[in-house]
Amino acid sequence: MTKVLITCVNYNSYNELHAFLTSIDIATQAVMDRCTVQVVIADNSAKKQTIDTTPYPHIHCKVQDVPNDGYINSAQEAMMQYGTSLITEADFCIISNVDIRLKENFFVNLLATDIANIGWIAPRIYTPSTQAEENPQVLQRYSKRKLQLLKLLYTYPILSRCYDYTYHLIRRKHRNQAGKTLAKQYIYSGHGSIFIFTQAFMRHVFPFNFPCFLYGEEIFFAEKVRLNGLVTYFDPQIEVENTSAHVSTGRMAYNKRCRYSAIALDYILKTFY
Repeated sequence: MTKVLITCVNYNSYNELHAFLTSIDIATQAVMDRCTVQVVIADNSAKKQTIDTTPYPHIHCKVQDVPNDGYINSAQEAMMQYGTSLITEADFCIISNVDIRLKENFFVNLLATDIANIGWIAPRIYTPSTQAEENPQVLQRYSKRKLQLLKLLYTYPILSRCYDYTYHLIRRKHRNQAGKTLAKQYIYSGHGSIFIFTQAFMRHVFPFNFPCFLYGEEIFFAEKVRLNGLVTYFDPQIEVENTSAHVSTGRMAYNKRCRYSAIALDYILKTFY
C-alpha cells in the first residue's frame, strides 16, 4: 500500500480547513484499494476551535496543536509530534495551506507518476479568482544578483509595492488561461501553497530546520532538492484549486510581510549562494 501523509497548516481558517478535508476525503475514495492517506492538522491558530474529523471517514486525521512559528516550522513541529520515523516511511509527504482543494483524481494521478530521481512534485494550481496558473512557478535557478535586488526591494516597502504591481501586471498579461495545455517538465521550484515531496527527498532533509518565520520556502526547498541530486517536476495532471490566495498571510500588514521576505532572502543568499 502506498502511504501518503498530508500536513496542513491552519491559522484561524477553520471553514477552509473543513472544505480542504472534504476534498481529500473524496479524492481518497478512488484509491482506497492501494493507498492510505493520513492527514496531520497543524493548528497554530490564535483562537483554537475544536476540529471534528468524523465527517471524513476515508482518511485518518490527527490534530496537533502547535505554536505559531510560521508555515514550514509549524508543519515541522506537527510532523515531529506525529513521529519522525513515520514521516520518512511515507511514500509521499505533502505540506500545504488549507485554502486549496484537491481534484477528485488527485491521488489517482499522483500514484501514476514515475518518481525516479524526483524530490519535489509541483502540481497544477489554478486560482479561479485571478484565472491564474500558479505553476510552473520558477523554471530556472535565480541568479545571485536577482535575489540581492529582491532583498533590496523588500527592504523598502514603497519600492516593493511598485515591483509587485508591475510583476502582477506582466503576469496577468502572459499568464496561462484555464484549459490551456500545460506541459510536464522539470523546473526549479513550484508554488508554496502545496509541496509534494517524495520519500527519497524526505529521508535526506527531514527535519527541515528552516530558520525563517515566513517566505523563502520555495527557494529553500528547491536548493535542498538540487543539493541532494534530485529534481523538481511539474505535473499538470495532478491538480488542485487555490480558492483564496494568501488566506492567512493576506491579513498581515504589508510592511511586516516585506520584513519577513527580506530576512528570508538574506538567509537564502548566505546559505546557498
